[in-house]
Parts: sequence; C-alpha cells; structure tokens
Amino acid sequence: MRILNLGGGQQSTAIYLLAALGEIPPIDYAIFADTGEEPNWVYETIQALADWRHPETGAAGAKLMVRKLLDANGNPVRLGDQLIDGNAGRFASIPAFIKSKTIFVKGGKNEQGKGRRQCTREFKTGVVEFTIRREILGLDFKEHYKGERVTQVFGFDFSEPNRIVKVQDRLAHGCLSVGDYPLFDMEWKRSDCVAFLAECPGWGREVLQSACTFCPLVKNHFRRLLRDRDPAGHDRACYVDHAMRQEGSIASKKLDGTLYIHRKMIPLEEIDLDEPDDQGKLDFDSLFVDCEGICSH
Repeated sequence: MRILNLGGGQQSTAIYLLAALGEIPPIDYAIFADTGEEPNWVYETIQALADWRHPETGAAGAKLMVRKLLDANGNPVRLGDQLIDGNAGRFASIPAFIKSKTIFVKGGKNEQGKGRRQCTREFKTGVVEFTIRREILGLDFKEHYKGERVTQVFGFDFSEPNRIVKVQDRLAHGCLSVGDYPLFDMEWKRSDCVAFLAECPGWGREVLQSACTFCPLVKNHFRRLLRDRDPAGHDRACYVDHAMRQEGSIASKKLDGTLYIHRKMIPLEEIDLDEPDDQGKLDFDSLFVDCEGICSH
C-alpha cells in the first residue's frame, strides 16, 4: 500500500499527478493534514486534485483524504487558535523567533533564540499516521501492527537529502511504514515540478508553495504572495503574530522573551515585505529557511 503525504504544494501535487498518469508507481491514498491555517490557494489545489480526472481514461487519482487534528471531544483544532488560547494548557509550539536579553552566537553571528518546532509532528505527521492506523488499517488505540509495512511517499526533492535522512530515522523506530522519495530518485527539484505541472495533461492551473500563513520559516517571497493573493491569510498571520505577544497567550506563558513570526523580530504588519530575499537573489528551489519538516510540499 502506498500513501502520499500531500501538502498541497508543488512537489506533492506533482507526485500525485505523476502517479495518476502512470509515470511513477501508483498511489492508493493521499492524506492532506489540514492545520486550518493554509493559504487559500492550497485549499484550491486540494479541491482541484479531488476533481481531476485522467484526460484519456477519465480515471481519478488516489483516494484523497483531508483530515485535521482533533481535540478530546472530537472537534477540529486550528493551529493558530491553539497557540493563542491553548487547549487544556497544552499546545504545539512553532519555531517563532524569540527576542530576549540573552543573545547567543551561532556560526559567528549574533542570533536570537527560536521556539521548538512541535507543529509539524502534532498537526502534520501525527495526523497522517493516525489516519493510516485508525482509518486505513483499522487498528485500535495502541494496537500493535503486524502486517506488511505501508509505504509513505514524501515530496522531498533532490535538494533536500537532509529531510530524507530525518524521516528515514523516524520511520526506522517504528514498525508501520517505510519511506519512498520519487522526486529525489528522479533528481527533480522544485523548478522541475513547476515545469511538469505547467504541461500536465488535464491540469492547467498554477500551483504555489504550501505553508501555514504564519510559518516563521518562510522568506519574504512567500509573504508577498500571501499579501497579494490571499489578503485574509496575510491578516490572519498578522493577527496570530500580534496575539502571541499579548497577555494570556499560551505560547508566551513562562517564556523569557518575546515571540515574533518574522526573523527581524518586529511586528509582522510593520515588515517591508517588498525587501528582496538574500540580497535580491531569489533561489526558486529554496523558498523556505531552515525547514526540516514536511509542511512546504
């Protein structure tokens, strides 16, 4: 059984369509773990994949499942709301930048601290694995899996071997899954995925990168896209950025410092988003900074 970790971005969308067209081994299920905080174009891409049909055979692609993290009462949890209000005192932190009086030195540069990245595990990989265990395999809570390992397909491209190593290590500690990385095997990068999507039979739509609206790991290029193409998403990012610093925010509780979404550590609404990334040199295959998760695919 082959199951795609679908992020709604360029890489995983390319894999979904490549498999549906028979260019790579078929995929049985595609699971989109929804944090409730994606840009509008990601949800449009997920719907377009659900509606896509092979132009010659009329066949659909893999069975697409959209799932969210649920609380103890079975209600969906939205990542930003959890950061602000908490859930029975528990929340998944994001790698926000921490402005404090204590500055540490990293790589010869003075830098501020960064929060732990628990959001990927709680809202992405955890949701995917829960869906595989409980819905697809029908396992009870904590039931030991004794069958043939499931193949989880990931959208890591040829520029991301570090992510593959981390996922391989995580999967090796369990008995449920093994990993497969078609883009890496084909030596494709993000730009190759974009080129394929532009010519993909029966597709005919632009696909943009995927990340939460307030992800601290994105560059200004993503923030400009959000501001220009999803103003409500940009407003949501500014709201969460502001709210995390307010009294009563669970994300700031007992924290020796002040949280910011942007690495400049000033309010997001005050950032000049038109300032070029990397001294004006934008590497299209690297639109995210220091990201080792699976979110941006």
